[in-house]
Amino acid sequence: MVRKALRISRGGAPKATWEERKIAIRAKALRSYERRRLAGDLTEKDFVWCLDCERAWYRRNRWTWCPGEGCDGGGAGDLWPWARIRAVNRGYPEIPMPGERYGQYGVEV
Repeated sequence: MVRKALRISRGGAPKATWEERKIAIRAKALRSYERRRLAGDLTEKDFVWCLDCERAWYRRNRWTWCPGEGCDGGGAGDLWPWARIRAVNRGYPEIPMPGERYGQYGVEV
């Protein structure tokens, strides 16, 4: 039996697709973000920015790929610390809105 082709887990249930897994992980990260935002203990070190989709994300644990829907960003060089983007764009907020698009060189006209 070819499990990989059928995408069947050992328990017999179909495995989630990569996009479905990203949606679930993004939802967990947003819940964690909301808890920390309400507690007031977020810093810019808690966020990353994706070079591919140009969106900021709350970094839960140690992501090595972008959680954005339809974005294939990941690996070395795609996720940058939010502080690096703010160093060039001083008008950007210290605490970005997760999933919000922030251009690499400021707002596009």
